[in-house]
This record gives sequence, structure tokens and C-alpha cells, in this order.
Amino acid sequence: FKLTEPSVLYLEVEFGGNKGFGTGFLIHPDGYALTCNHVIKSREGKVADKITARLRIPGRMGGEDTYHNCVVVKTFEELDMALIKTTDGSNFPYLKLEKQEFEAKEFDEFLLLGYPFGERTKAAISVNVGRIVSIQNNPDGNGIDRYNIQCEAKKGNSGSPAISLKTGSVIGLLPGAIKAYEGDYEEINYLRPIKYFWTEFFK
Repeated sequence: FKLTEPSVLYLEVEFGGNKGFGTGFLIHPDGYALTCNHVIKSREGKVADKITARLRIPGRMGGEDTYHNCVVVKTFEELDMALIKTTDGSNFPYLKLEKQEFEAKEFDEFLLLGYPFGERTKAAISVNVGRIVSIQNNPDGNGIDRYNIQCEAKKGNSGSPAISLKTGSVIGLLPGAIKAYEGDYEEINYLRPIKYFWTEFFK
């Protein structure tokens, strides 16, 4: 995972003086990155006043960490996905995405990289191994698919990339979990298939 760690961003966001946290990942050397809509927008739909991405490149001369302000390029609330971009820098490390026609299968394994609990774990990236347990086609009746997964993930992992252990490419983004009913403590984590980047953002 050391080859992919530099492409995964620790995100800090500010909403009227209140701080939030999340994960994102670079997908282009010019600083474009994917994360979750709910990371960079409030429940009322207001874009964060400030979005800061920490880029960490282990062993880099002059310091491992650099911080970059970001702007929102495009969001999709229903998908809970957002495209952001750094306002400075270039030649960023980035992750390769699976193609639009890629179809995941049950039991496909992946690495999930991110920062569970945000600020409390930002000192070191967390890496979990997961697998897809079911392919959910249009489960909510809105035409949007998801992959239910067996993988440890917490608040702060929102926006984490799922990187295929077979191909090394991103197969999905983690928005969070679903519960059996409101207030239930049991939950199933899920991924949003990466195909939605190609169909909704790459137009």
C-alpha cells in the first residue's frame, strides 16, 4: 500500500467555525480528487467555507506533508460523491480508476485506505482489507447501485478509495453504511461503484 498512500488525502473542512474531517483520493496529476458530498457540504447543502487537503509523501526531502486549499468542482448528492481540486501544485501522485464498464463480483477483495475518526487518527493512514459481499442493483429504487462490503470503516473514512487487490485500481468510494432501521446499531458498510465517476462527472 506504500505505493498508493501518497494519493490518499486527509481532508479538513470548516463550516462557520466548526471543523469536520474526511478522506479523499487524487485521480489526476493536476490535483483533482474524489471524496463524499457529505464531507464537503453541510446537511443544509452549504459548501464548506474552507477545504484543506493534506498530502503525505513518505520520505520526501523537505518534509513529508504539504497542505493544499481545495475548491469544489462538482457534486452529486444522490450518489454522495464530490469532485474537488487543489488550488495550487501540480504533478500530484494519483490513483488509477477502473474503467466505466468494470463490473465487480462477489468476494472481490480490496484495500480501503483512509482516516477513521479524522483528526484522532491523522498521524498515520489506516489500511483495511475488505471484500464485496453482495452487488446491490437499484436497491433503493432510484437507479443507483452499490456494493455491500465486509470491511472495517468508521466516520472519517467517508471518501476512502477501495483499491482492488487484483488490479491495483480503484473500484469504488466509501460513503458510509446502511442500517436496518433508524437508531439501529448494526450496519453494513458499502461502496459506490467507480463507474459513476465516468457517467456523472466525466462529461
